[in-house]
Amino acid sequence: MALVKNNQGNVPNSRLNNDNEEYVAVENEIREVYSKFPLDGILTAKINPFDYDNVFKTVLDLFALESEYHPEGVIFHINFTMGTRIAVAAMSSAAYSINADLYYIQEACYSPTGKDELILIPIENIEELSELKSRKHVLKTFMKFSDREPKTSSDLMGELKSAGSLSYHTTYLSKAGLIKRFGGVKNGSWVLTEKGEQVMKRL
Repeated sequence: MALVKNNQGNVPNSRLNNDNEEYVAVENEIREVYSKFPLDGILTAKINPFDYDNVFKTVLDLFALESEYHPEGVIFHINFTMGTRIAVAAMSSAAYSINADLYYIQEACYSPTGKDELILIPIENIEELSELKSRKHVLKTFMKFSDREPKTSSDLMGELKSAGSLSYHTTYLSKAGLIKRFGGVKNGSWVLTEKGEQVMKRL
């Protein structure tokens, strides 16, 4: 069983499940926890937990549906607690495809703390993300796009000591597909790309 939810509280959240009594019991427990949050509803999406393609496609379809509500981008959080091995594998693959957060609940009897724990599995499947984190100065330039507004060369110059340094940073970010330029050299500006937006959300 898995609950797939996005990071917005004003659209339906989604659950993947079948009618197995044990799964339904866990789902009800999770629903009770979610009831404490400002959610408008939970969309039910039936799956076959023993059909990899079915589970994988269902997650991607839900992502496409929620993306229509939020064209600016949406991050999914996938909890695969109590899923079959096939369902977990499919959801994990889907998580890499859509840059979702992936986690599970570790029961108290298996936890070193003796309490139920939320275990987050870090996914940095965008290759440019880890590379960018290692380039602190380029990262600083990239972070100037955190307000999602277009930036001129003057906006990006900041603490950089030369136009050459700025050119290196923008060239690197552009080749990585994180920003793109509009307009000419003198009156143009830089904006985040779709990939750049996904990377920005994970910094």
